[in-house]
Amino acid sequence: MRKLIGLVSALFVSDATVALAAEWPAKQISTRLGMVTFEAQRIIPRAFDDHPVLRLLIGKKKFDFDSETNVVYLPADAKIATKLNMSPFAKEPIESYRQGIAEILSQIESAAVFREALKGDGAALDKVAAAFDALRSAMREALPRGELLAGYPDPD
Repeated sequence: MRKLIGLVSALFVSDATVALAAEWPAKQISTRLGMVTFEAQRIIPRAFDDHPVLRLLIGKKKFDFDSETNVVYLPADAKIATKLNMSPFAKEPIESYRQGIAEILSQIESAAVFREALKGDGAALDKVAAAFDALRSAMREALPRGELLAGYPDPD
């Protein structure tokens, strides 16, 4: 499952990155390996803010890039992440992560229910939001378990 998606887009040095760091500061957490720095990783990166599915969900207040449901804390050090069997934090998620997200968003976009949601069908919008939430929730669970990688693990 490690070859599954590789998380989202980059946290560029911008107002959005500064806001994320201010709202979700790094944490020092005691682990079996000692004190470890964990950084806030956006599960769905802002690089996807122009995607039609996300434009719809954001416009209808069904998704927010900065919500706590779109953030997971990951070890800042790849060696530590590998030892803890977790994905490492990535300022710029790896290509496979971004491609995986793009593919799933495209599948949602090509579904008939998405077209109905665009036409104003509330029930269809709820189904689109539920499909997207299922993706984000699965990613939120997989990243800390190392089943999905936002960054490259330590090769050693």
